[in-house]
Amino acid sequence: MFLLFLAENCAVLNFLRAFVLFPN
Repeated sequence: MFLLFLAENCAVLNFLRAFVLFPN
């Protein structure tokens, strides 16, 4: 559960990072 939680957080951070680095 905890590892899954960390994995989801990493995915969210990567998504936000991509959104910031490559805006529309």
